[in-house]
Amino acid sequence: DPESKKFKEYLLPTIKTKPASILAAKDGMIWILGWNNDLLVKFNPKSEEFSEFKVPTKLSNSYDLTEDLNGHLWFIERGANKLARFDPKKEIFKEYPVAPQIQSPLGTVVDSKGFVWYIRMIENTLVRFDPQTEESKEFKIPKNKGTKEIAIDKKDNIWLVQHTDNRLIRFMQGSSVFQIF
Repeated sequence: DPESKKFKEYLLPTIKTKPASILAAKDGMIWILGWNNDLLVKFNPKSEEFSEFKVPTKLSNSYDLTEDLNGHLWFIERGANKLARFDPKKEIFKEYPVAPQIQSPLGTVVDSKGFVWYIRMIENTLVRFDPQTEESKEFKIPKNKGTKEIAIDKKDNIWLVQHTDNRLIRFMQGSSVFQIF
């Protein structure tokens, strides 16, 4: 509270949730992913109430929450090798395998056209997933396998950081070109 200069703390309802990702959704709800207990947690700031939803795959190690244009939540299930979508209105999960082999998927961002982007770290690949067709398009990332995080800008450029090479990379969707800085 800016006036009283006091913080209010909320304990998550499940002990040892180990929150790994947080998202402030467009509708005002706060969403949290529990890393090792397969929980998606919703917090309503107005009512100060929590709701919990069980991620279908056990040991999913979920994180990297993002929201699409329709209010669906997207995240990576790193331990399960899946991309997941949660529909908050219907309270339904849908999971998509990212590859037949373990890939240590990372990051999720949604562009202005509704495509979901993430990284398959083992193959060093940027992936564009189309929720309408459920098809993916792959883009090989230059250099090493150290890409850890992604972000998207207003022009739908995808930004990546490679921690092992201390490098910043921009992927320009219009030309499908990676620019290394």
